[in-house]
Amino acid sequence: MEIVLASYEYVEEYCDYVIECFRNGVDHYADAVSEPKSYLQRVIANSDGRLLPEGWVPMSTFFCIENGRILGAIRLRKDTNDYIRNVIGHIGYETRPSERGRGVAKTLLLWVKENQLITEAIVTCSFDNIASRNVIESCGGVLLNSHYSNDNRRKTLRFKLLRA
Repeated sequence: MEIVLASYEYVEEYCDYVIECFRNGVDHYADAVSEPKSYLQRVIANSDGRLLPEGWVPMSTFFCIENGRILGAIRLRKDTNDYIRNVIGHIGYETRPSERGRGVAKTLLLWVKENQLITEAIVTCSFDNIASRNVIESCGGVLLNSHYSNDNRRKTLRFKLLRA
């Protein structure tokens, strides 16, 4: 497995990835399904602080690649605000549904921890997402608290992840 910065080089694979993720309940890609190519262009631009929706901070996206196939993605918000610190966290990730159980999420999170974090980050997951909680904790995440998120109407766990 190799971790690479999101680029248009992976556009065809990204289209398949987005569709598979969305069809399997990864709501993050709801806006991407209809136009995954232009969505990827925005993802790439967001890394440079361009085309950001109001209130968003620059965010880099990295892909976990194996044999030209995207196995997972991780997003790292490069700045912070109250909403990021207290609700969504600095890091978001998912594994392609057909690739779950192979350690993709752990590989991505450890890579970000070792290669991208300057000091620390907040990582969140749904209270009932045992797999994600296990990944975060196995990468050294320390549970800070839980809260109910009005945005997604579910209980969320907040963890602190320190640079390796």
